[in-house]
Amino acid sequence: MPSSSPCYMPLSVWLQRLLALCLISFSGYSSAGIAEFNAAAQTGDYVAAARETASAWESYDKSRDSAVTIAREFAFVNYLAGDFEAAASFTAHLADEGVLAGRDDQPLTSQVLADLIALRLESTLESRSALAQSLQARLPEEEVDNISLLAARALYSDDWGHGRLAEIEASSALAIAFFERAGASGLVEKRRAELMAVAAEFVRWRNVRSYDQFVDLHNAIVADVDSIEDEISRETLIALKWIAHAWTNSAFTYLDSVNPQTGSHIERVRRRELENSSKGFFYAAYTDESLPVCENRLAWNVRYPTSAGFNGLIGTVLIKMNFDSDGRVKNHELLASVPVDSFGASVIDTISRARLRPSRGQDTDNCTLAVNDYIVTINFVIY
Repeated sequence: MPSSSPCYMPLSVWLQRLLALCLISFSGYSSAGIAEFNAAAQTGDYVAAARETASAWESYDKSRDSAVTIAREFAFVNYLAGDFEAAASFTAHLADEGVLAGRDDQPLTSQVLADLIALRLESTLESRSALAQSLQARLPEEEVDNISLLAARALYSDDWGHGRLAEIEASSALAIAFFERAGASGLVEKRRAELMAVAAEFVRWRNVRSYDQFVDLHNAIVADVDSIEDEISRETLIALKWIAHAWTNSAFTYLDSVNPQTGSHIERVRRRELENSSKGFFYAAYTDESLPVCENRLAWNVRYPTSAGFNGLIGTVLIKMNFDSDGRVKNHELLASVPVDSFGASVIDTISRARLRPSRGQDTDNCTLAVNDYIVTINFVIY
């Protein structure tokens, strides 16, 4: 089953910003390592910050009111640094038997963090269920915190990565609820969770409803791109738009191919229009030369990847290419790959074989093959 997220990207820039801002500045504290921790945390260097937490905690006065907050933040920064065992050692202070448990002012958030770390240490149905329960317990509180946001995303991503398609409906709904509370800053992650939910439903049931949901979500993301003012968030939404585009194409191609089959129980799918940016934020093919672009076709012997978990589905890879006047690829950018990221890498491995060729009868003296921002859609049946 799935081994990587269908809409996975590294931790969003907006979340990185929030994490950097939320880490407490322990100014005025004399414990060893605090100054170094502050310096590293403020620059977002979580690995360096995590290295300072052990010595800072050892010398810190645990009787101070701030000890609970420091234990939680030290656990969080170790989690961000990928040292889950060290992170667990700090959340242990906040557990029922921990020395700080009775003073914890945010016990629900601490539990979410502890369960998130446990999931990273060992992803099992038990650890997955524990995190889902702690997030559900945290949900009624009006405030939103970055630990819960990160945990909500981790939960549905873990479900996808382990093929728990039936559970993604609930885990993505939790994420959507949390990110809605983050307001405009949570829009990107809300859309990502919505896309994950539709992808899981489509892989599971392969129905026309999912195709319509993909189209609606794609068009909503395009509207977000045109309306959002923050440039960094816009760029992240643009990247997500291409992933939604790929899923939409994959779903339609699959459903359209099975409809003509004798005895197919799949209802007829009707192609719907995908909205484009009214402000020109997406790519459009163009040439730098004075000659018009030749009518062309792309010749490419692509090696298609296989996957038992997605057997029978249609994989879609979107690539932006720039071609020289001879039709050779100058450079390229992978825009999207579904149902998993690794399919795109397999296709890219063969890109040197791609060649843009003029259509039969074209006089290349009067046109050019030098095209930029040429979007190529590759569909393949997964075996």
